[in-house]
Order: sequence, then C-alpha cells, then structure tokens
Amino acid sequence: MKISLKSSIYQDGNSSWIPPSTFARRTNLFTFSNNLHFDLPKTTEMFEIRHRTTHSAKLKRRVPIKQTDFQLSKFYFYLLKTLFDLLRFFGFAPFYADTTLGKISYSSGLCYGRCIHNWLWMTTYAVIVLPTHAVQLHLASDDIQSFRSNKFIIYLVLGILFCCTVTLVMGTVILNPSVICQLINSLLKYVESFPVKYVSTIDPVHERLKMRLFETLILITVGSMAFVISFVFIHCFLHPTAPAYPTFNVSKEYLSLPIYLFSCTWLSLSEFASVLMIMAILMFAELYFLYVFPVLRNEMKLGKAESRYKTNGILREPHHLVVNWRAQEILLKIFNVEIGLIIVPIQGIVTAIVLFCSLSLVFQWHLFRFNTKILLTGAAIWITTGWSIILFMAGQQYQVSIHTLESWKSGRWNGKLNRDYMLKFKRSCRPLGLGDGKRYEITPLKVLEFANSLSKNMFRAFIAYAEVFGV
Repeated sequence: MKISLKSSIYQDGNSSWIPPSTFARRTNLFTFSNNLHFDLPKTTEMFEIRHRTTHSAKLKRRVPIKQTDFQLSKFYFYLLKTLFDLLRFFGFAPFYADTTLGKISYSSGLCYGRCIHNWLWMTTYAVIVLPTHAVQLHLASDDIQSFRSNKFIIYLVLGILFCCTVTLVMGTVILNPSVICQLINSLLKYVESFPVKYVSTIDPVHERLKMRLFETLILITVGSMAFVISFVFIHCFLHPTAPAYPTFNVSKEYLSLPIYLFSCTWLSLSEFASVLMIMAILMFAELYFLYVFPVLRNEMKLGKAESRYKTNGILREPHHLVVNWRAQEILLKIFNVEIGLIIVPIQGIVTAIVLFCSLSLVFQWHLFRFNTKILLTGAAIWITTGWSIILFMAGQQYQVSIHTLESWKSGRWNGKLNRDYMLKFKRSCRPLGLGDGKRYEITPLKVLEFANSLSKNMFRAFIAYAEVFGV
C-alpha cells in the first residue's frame, strides 16, 4: 500500500522531509510493525475490566489525572470483543481480539476462506437471485393492479438494497483485513495514549457525562439493530415463501420441514451477521467523533485563552502540533484511499431506500397494514437521519481543520525560526476530510446537497409514478 503523503519532523530547529513510515516510527502515538499493524502495548489490560476509580467523584472539579481516567469502559470492550467473535464465527469478518498482544488481529487460512465464500454468496444473492425473483413476480402477476397491491414487493426491494449495501461493506472489509486492523488499532491506541501524554488535569463531571453519552449512543445503536434483527427473524419464519427469501415460488408440497428450517435459519443468521457488521462500524464512528475529533476542534486550535484548554501547553508547541496533525492526517489518508471508495455508492443506496419508502407510503398507504407502515416510516426516518449526521460531522471536521490551520498564522511562536517552520509546515497540510481519496470529499455543504438532491429526486419520482400509473 502506497501513501502519497509528505510529513515532517521538527528537531533542533531544522526541518526535513521524510517518508510517512519514518515519521510514524518517530512518534509515540502510532508504532508501525512489519505487517502494517499499529501495535498496542503488549498487555492484556485492553480487553480486561476497565473502570474509573469510585472516589473520583468526591474530588475537586479539576484534579490530577491517572492513567485509568481515560480508559474506555468495560462495556465497550466487552461488546467489541463479542462482535468480532460472532462475526468470525459466522464467517463475515476474519477479525478477533488478541488478548495476548492487546490488539485486533485477523485470521488467515480456513477462516478467511469462509469469509470469501460468504461474500461471494451474498454478492450472488444480491445481484442475481433477488432480481430474478423480482422478474418472476412481475411476470406471474395477472395485471398491474395485482402487482401494485402485492405487499411482498416492499420487502423484496428493501432486501435488494440492503444486500447491496452489505456486499459493498463486506467486500471492503474482507479484501483489506490488514488495513482494517491498522485503522482499528491506531484509533484505539490514540484514544488512550493521547490524554495520558498531554492532559494534565481532568473535570470528573465532564468526563462522566461524556462517557455516559458515548455508552448511550452505543445502546441506541444496539437497540436499533436488535429491532431490525428481530423483525427479520419473525418475518422470515412467518413468510418463508416471500420474494425476498430463497424459498420464493416454492410449492408448499416441496417445502418440507428440513428445507424450511434450513432456509429460514441460514437467511436469519446471515442478516444477523450483516447487522452486527454495520453495528461495529457505527461503534467505531462514534468513538472517533467523540474522542478524536474534539482534539482537533478544542486543543490544536490556537488563539484561545490558556485556561480554556484541557491539555497542557506542550501540545501547542511546533513539534507536538506536527506530530498530532500528521497522526490524524495519516489515519484519514489510509481510510480514504482504502475504504472511502464505497461512500458514494452507499449514499446512492441510501437515497434509493428513502425514495422507495416515500413513494410506497404516499401512493399505497391504504394497501398496507400497520406493521408495514411502521417499517417504511421508521426506515426512511432512521436512514435519512443517520446518514445526515454522518455527513454533518464529516463536514464539521473539514471546516474545523481549516480554521485550525488558519489559527497557526497568529500563533505566538518562540522565535522566527519556529514561526517560519510552522508556516512552511502549514503549506504542506490539507484539510482533514473524508472522501474517496480522489475527487469526492465531504465538505460542510454536502449535507445540504444531500437534502437538496433527495427532495428533487423525490419530486421527480412522484411525477413519474403519477404519469405511469395514472394516479
């Protein structure tokens, strides 16, 4: 993997350009190993019990910190380890928590082969099987009215879009296991190593509220995914011959009990593993925007009163600013080059799901039962809100990084040499934005562009539907 990114290290008043790998080895935030993993400290503490001291609430508002004050909760690591174990068991991801080395690793051989097999089967199911069911359903209908009134077409279209999303995400994860481990290990290490190195005092009340907010978001994510899993389980076993399932168009005479149980169980477990994979991605996104993004927004921006910083002044010295900026820049560069390619396709799928749910609710409201109405309404609202939040947060990071770079012009540097070095370093920096590493980059206006395109396409879809069906 090649990363076309320049980086610099400030030492003894001299600046020199070095490759990213050499830069990373000189920093204490990340450590490269030979297999491109970010090595965490070789300890089992990472996946053991982690909690704050019980007497911290009785201390003053701002107290000296301990190393355990910024460790993530036991609940997060237990849930993360459980997710990886389940995904590895079902053959949807080859990752596991290595408690001996204290990092996330991936398996090769048979486990990796199972993941490739499941990904190819999921791709075949989304690209060939489900579209074939749609064609059969259309040809089997006597007239267009019966085709419109068939409620199972709703689940078929949603199944196709969901399987396409899972195929994209699963392919990206399975085909780049070393990169995924690299990103996960570096993120976990940065979250726990940065405060220990730079934060000198702590606000216990603020930290408890932040931890509660983080765990609340995790619980909301788990609850939403549990609802989706429960709905798929119940619907699959109640309607095994629906168009979205493998046993579609199979006569009840041939649908024996073993075939029925095997088909429903296989599909339910596949959906369960797919939802677990999406939940793991959301957990890491929440971790990044709650723990890494505030460093850029609140601590690396110059021009504020020193009392407003939570970190000590050493972070705002030239060498440490360079190290921390390059650490986040390299992390996002790897993400954009290797994983960011699926952002645009996923946004297209999100738009298609919202348009389909809106069309169905507007024109076929009287044909649906209460549970179908709840499903379509919840899917449209939840997916639109979730994707808008992701675009908004990514756009805020892009804008805050620009403001942070601009603030370095007015920094009170110790001497002309430091000032000239920081100005030179600033010219080599780009805003920290998510994208595909080439043309597409999420800016603050992307969320407005998404809302604008969604409203325009919805209006056009309404007009086209009315013209075709004469509504």
